[in-house]
Amino acid sequence: MTWNNVKKIAGRVVAVIVPVAMQFLWYLLILKWLSKAAGLLSIVLTVLSFLFVLYINTKREESSYKTLWLIVILTFPVLGAVMYIIFGNNNTAKKLEKNITKARLHMDYELSDGEKCIGELEREDKRLAQSVKRISDATGFPMVKLDSAVYFSVGEEMFADMCKELEKAEKYIFAEYFILQNGKFLNTVVDIMAKKAAQGVDVRIMYDDLGSIATYSLADALKLGEKGIKCVPFNPFLFIKSQLNNRDHRKIMVVDGRVAYSGGINLSDEYINIGSKYGHWKDIGFKITGEGVKSYTYMFMEFWNAFSNDMIPHDLVGESFEKEGNGGDGYVLPYYDSPMTDENVSNTFFLRCSMPQAIMCGSTHRILCLVTAFLTLL
Repeated sequence: MTWNNVKKIAGRVVAVIVPVAMQFLWYLLILKWLSKAAGLLSIVLTVLSFLFVLYINTKREESSYKTLWLIVILTFPVLGAVMYIIFGNNNTAKKLEKNITKARLHMDYELSDGEKCIGELEREDKRLAQSVKRISDATGFPMVKLDSAVYFSVGEEMFADMCKELEKAEKYIFAEYFILQNGKFLNTVVDIMAKKAAQGVDVRIMYDDLGSIATYSLADALKLGEKGIKCVPFNPFLFIKSQLNNRDHRKIMVVDGRVAYSGGINLSDEYINIGSKYGHWKDIGFKITGEGVKSYTYMFMEFWNAFSNDMIPHDLVGESFEKEGNGGDGYVLPYYDSPMTDENVSNTFFLRCSMPQAIMCGSTHRILCLVTAFLTLL
């Protein structure tokens, strides 16, 4: 860890120290200055805590999320209440939602209509079609025809394939990752990107500010700019800015609208088993071609336009997406979860859907669930 990263982490610890200090000050007031009224204050605080807990319990949020906040508030009333007001109650999503809404105003094209594909799937499997439609309606992303899908069982396989596709880039390269870390994986990818940028290819990288806090710095991002690669952090975490919860865990790379990569593999050497401290690192990835690539490009454009002043022009992507290819026999539904919605779509889908049905071996179902089973979540 570099000295710059150490300072970066230390500076943000203040966001936690402030509410903790408030809790201790409260105890100090009770013990020293308000000892005579401590009984009355304790009763008032208990009543307020009870009402606050009732309020949280009636909200439409995931039960495990609510339970965690209830424990914190009942154990540390002042600290818990302050933390919930700042970081809970979906307050952390309001700024993000505002940015995303603004970004969409600069995107003058729409995603494909997935009703036709859902209708086709319904004739084959009505139950699965209902589940897919529920996901599509909740997220706004369509199910479309799949051209091809390639599954990578380890990061090494995906790394080799990704480098080949990057070498073919002619118009743009979009990359969005939770973790960036200098090493063979990232440096090799960056070298190819820099070469392509020099050839006139539009190259953009977005990384999670907090996820990469110990592995990537602003100085590293500025070096990318010197190589012609545009780079911005997602949702920079600053002092009491109420954005602690919103992290970008997505792993997306799109090349020219031809191909999209996703899965669980970050641009870090441990994912290709170089210098891993935990033994053999097993993570997966996949590549798709066809119209489904448009959804991944749309996702990237939303977030990029939300956090960068250098908007992605429509004429860069235009209709470059490949709508038809080799004629695959399945469907694909790329989407993402977000704190901007009231429902945890992926959690609901995997808990309530019939899992034996969701992993049927028919080619249509296999390809569909291959891509929806490894979704990138916010």
